[in-house]
Amino acid sequence: MAGHFDLCSATVGSLAFAVILGVGLFFKPSLVERTLGYKIKLTDEGWLIMNFAWIAITLLRAGANELVWRNMSDQVWVLYNGFSDFAWFGLFFAATWAVAWEYWDEEDEEEDA
Repeated sequence: MAGHFDLCSATVGSLAFAVILGVGLFFKPSLVERTLGYKIKLTDEGWLIMNFAWIAITLLRAGANELVWRNMSDQVWVLYNGFSDFAWFGLFFAATWAVAWEYWDEEDEEEDA
């Protein structure tokens, strides 16, 4: 169908997650901090960076999915979706670890002790 705008459900899911994370920035504490804050003690700047890193990774994931879906065969796209989640999870983990390493809130940790 000419001019038909078609998005893959995996792309829509990633975009929806990015929007949810973006809207979550307007809450205090943010949705990411509400979710992870019981285990990860970051400074306010760290939480902001973590939010933006997760949004960026999610948008990158949506873009990559669209590229593979539109430019590769169905078989390649199915394989990509089957195995790429491990890589995306690793990227989320690496970003979270890097931000936590740099922005760990030592003062908050001492208050909890």
